[in-house]
Amino acid sequence: MPRLFWQVLFYYLIAVNILAFVLMGLDKRRAKKNAWRIPERTLFLPVIFGGALGGVAGMRLFRHKTTGIFNMASPCCCSSSWPGRAGASGGSGDKNFLLSV
Repeated sequence: MPRLFWQVLFYYLIAVNILAFVLMGLDKRRAKKNAWRIPERTLFLPVIFGGALGGVAGMRLFRHKTTGIFNMASPCCCSSSWPGRAGASGGSGDKNFLLSV
């Protein structure tokens, strides 16, 4: 794969992890104020698209959405599927790229 592809993928993963982290923090703040909440679908969408580390970090740091088994298991399941996708994609280049990021 061209170097540009890996650079774009790297910055995409950084951005989606930051988004997942910030959404967890915003929803926790809104929960404390009894304000309008962010739907769970919106919270976990960035997690599904590569932001599992940011989602888990936000859940841990803000102590948010950590009581249910579904809430704690979903980011972990999403993060474990990424290395498999990178290795199964074929092509040339470093197939363990996502493991080293």
